[in-house]
Amino acid sequence: MTDQPSSSFPFLAQGGGVADIIARRDWSVTPIGPIDAWPSTLTATLALILRAPLPIVTLWGDEGVMLYNDAYSVFAGGRHPELLGSNVREGWAEIADFNDNVMKVGLAGKTLRYEDQELTLFRNGVGEPVWMNLDYSPIPGPDGVPMGVIAIVVETTAKVRAERWLSGERERLRRLFEQAPGFMAMVTGPDHVFDLANGAFLSLVGQRDLIGRGVRDCLPELAGQDFSSGSIMCTRWANRTRALRSPCTWPARRAPRRNCGTWISCASRYAVKTAM
Repeated sequence: MTDQPSSSFPFLAQGGGVADIIARRDWSVTPIGPIDAWPSTLTATLALILRAPLPIVTLWGDEGVMLYNDAYSVFAGGRHPELLGSNVREGWAEIADFNDNVMKVGLAGKTLRYEDQELTLFRNGVGEPVWMNLDYSPIPGPDGVPMGVIAIVVETTAKVRAERWLSGERERLRRLFEQAPGFMAMVTGPDHVFDLANGAFLSLVGQRDLIGRGVRDCLPELAGQDFSSGSIMCTRWANRTRALRSPCTWPARRAPRRNCGTWISCASRYAVKTAM
């Protein structure tokens, strides 16, 4: 460790807490050597990433020495600050093979991109699945030869888990629809596009292909009854949703003996239930 503040090095100025750690660390014992002798390509790259709001890490040299910003230190969790200055294959030992490929591809002058990439990381002493959007690009030196790799790391764990939860809720809703004793369907949007329909409803309309298609397209027999704008109608007033009820007549071949009562319950999605 040294006593030099980050202000001693212009490229570290206003670089946050990580910049202060970089300034005070003895880099002479690392593969990248003393900070005073760092190449301009490295210092210019650090000046850029240290001020960036996104988590960014520089993997410098063949070893992939890790130099990153404050946002990345938050992503690293309990592995910071020990992770700073470590070789990437050793710093993230649990994903050494993944990072070995990153270094080989990046130092060959190529890029890599992963969306919602799942990796198991030990950020706080316990392995946890983490999903990330990862973008890797080579850092060319003065002669154009890559001297390192820059990585933008955006964690998407919360998004992926939310999408999976919503997918599970959708499946649960689909099962409820299927088990319902009456005719049920769900439509969405101003064109009343069918999103869900149970077996009873499909039987009612002659096993037509409904999902992803609008009521007017799937059930042209109802066009004369102004089904799309009259029978199915939602109004919002003072953040409350009211359903309007009106009768509709199904095609004679599949129609029940009397008109159906159709109701809509809106909450950004319209739940359509038709009962005899």
